[in-house]
Amino acid sequence: LTLSAATRYCPAAATPNVMGHMTQVQQGVRSTKPPPPPRPPATPMQPHDLNITVVELSTLYTDDLGRFPIQSFNGNNYIMLAHHVGSNSILVEPFKSRADSHRIPTYNRIMERLRAQGITVDLQIFDNEASAAYIANITVKWKCKHQKVPPDMHRRNIAERMIRTFKAHLISILAGIDPQFPIRHWDKLLVQAELTVNLLRTSKLDPTKSAWEFLNCPFNYNATP
Repeated sequence: LTLSAATRYCPAAATPNVMGHMTQVQQGVRSTKPPPPPRPPATPMQPHDLNITVVELSTLYTDDLGRFPIQSFNGNNYIMLAHHVGSNSILVEPFKSRADSHRIPTYNRIMERLRAQGITVDLQIFDNEASAAYIANITVKWKCKHQKVPPDMHRRNIAERMIRTFKAHLISILAGIDPQFPIRHWDKLLVQAELTVNLLRTSKLDPTKSAWEFLNCPFNYNATP
């Protein structure tokens, strides 16, 4: 790896980066407001101060992306996204329609992938638009507690924010594929998109590993005893 090679094949203004990851305009570009006054220096933390952070390690957040503009050759139109808090991973699975006959098997595939790596889920958080059959599958088949939250509420459902992250990453991949690539094979790219986005994320249970490495290593700290 040399500077010239990196500049040639990974330019700073590459189309995939612009299309996928330039999602926000830099602050202050066209602002007419005066800059805010500087903040006073923070008070040094006293020896008796205690800061507590709650991390829901065995919680799974799920949500669905909007309909993909083009139906795949396999008939898939949607993508289900799941965010496992402990591993900080993003898992995606394509499915055909929002009917329970398609959504429930898709959810089961995600849970089976986690179980195959020895990861358990104690709490499932999802939108309150879920059907009774979908909820029953979570509580009966997978023995999980569940919590329903309002749709499109990013503060209550972390999967909403993960959708934004994954969508930008997928768009950058689609912007960089060969022009002859048949776009109706978009669901075939989800495996690579999931792998690469998790390589960029750090596991919360083991900060020395990426989310992908934590999910695929032979031993997990969140494994069932």
